[in-house]
Amino acid sequence: MPSPEVKGVIVYVLDHTPLDGTRILFMKRAGGDFEGQFWPVAGTPKAGETPIETAERELAEETGLTGLTLAPMGKDIHHADGSSILAAFVTEMPHDRKITLNHEHTSYTWMTFGEALANAPPVAHQYFEHLRANFFRGG
Repeated sequence: MPSPEVKGVIVYVLDHTPLDGTRILFMKRAGGDFEGQFWPVAGTPKAGETPIETAERELAEETGLTGLTLAPMGKDIHHADGSSILAAFVTEMPHDRKITLNHEHTSYTWMTFGEALANAPPVAHQYFEHLRANFFRGG
């Protein structure tokens, strides 16, 4: 059975703080089908790009963050079309860097695990549970 097509990528940017524990970066979409909704870094590949190249490019475009190590999340995310996947990656936010949004977003926020669950559709809960079990510290 062939592997499902990778239709896009998701990059979860994590921030680990002693006070708040681990938080996830979400950005408010400025337009399109998801205008006004908070989403992690996401995007679709350009011709010839590998999933990791797409993830690095999208991270740089949407947040201004470059040169970070991206780890595979270890769990593919099913695309809404039901036949393809989104390759998922995780990175940590360096405390000496700042987020610089592009035109695709109007603002950003850091959500705890509980806040992410409360703001996400039930289908996404399994992905946040996987993140918590494998990448969260404290809090």
